[in-house]
Amino acid sequence: MNPITEPFFSLLWAGAATTRSGGKEPVELNPGDVVYVAPETKHWHGAAPDSDFAHIAVMNVVDGASNEWLEPVEAEYDALRCIDEAAKSM
Repeated sequence: MNPITEPFFSLLWAGAATTRSGGKEPVELNPGDVVYVAPETKHWHGAAPDSDFAHIAVMNVVDGASNEWLEPVEAEYDALRCIDEAAKSM
């Protein structure tokens, strides 16, 4: 998980992904989807359970801009994968 000091846009180029920002519910992404993350907002993104993904990230580079990596999100990410797999088996 990481916050950034400048606005951040991400365009999902290929595959499928999941993103979460600002403590909101996770959102599924498909090719062509665009995500906006406001400055100083914690966020993460990763491939959907059954897919790889590629994205283009755009951030304004200014003096003092930064990207700080915070706590790992594997447990949250793995939990989403388990929910997805359970839903598919129903």
